[in-house]
Amino acid sequence: MDSVKDHFQQLQWFEVFHWLQEEYREDLYCKQILKYMEEIGFDKTRTFLPQDVYAVQNLWKTLSMLDECLDGKTAHCFTNLFGKPKQLGTRVTQLRYWNRYVIHNDQSDWKFVGCGFWMEHEDYPEAF
Repeated sequence: MDSVKDHFQQLQWFEVFHWLQEEYREDLYCKQILKYMEEIGFDKTRTFLPQDVYAVQNLWKTLSMLDECLDGKTAHCFTNLFGKPKQLGTRVTQLRYWNRYVIHNDQSDWKFVGCGFWMEHEDYPEAF
């Protein structure tokens, strides 16, 4: 019995995107697939750089430092003025979706009150 040797090559989505773009750019169906892949971010390289790994290694230290600034007197003052801040987990959600690490409380009539750090493209976060 002959053994079948399969060759497996692992690809990342951005590699498939670039292959489709090079080989089938003019195909109408392929254009729609490429457009969709761009919309969901499959056209981007997902290669970790050394600074990315370093950032992840120090993430909990950084979050701990931010928490030290927002807890204690800051949280006490915030609670007195606006009510108890939302749970700690919402800080990470705020960071993920809105580039801010804040304690916050929703007021009536869809008003948002927050105190913390906005992570912009500057070297350091801005405190508000």
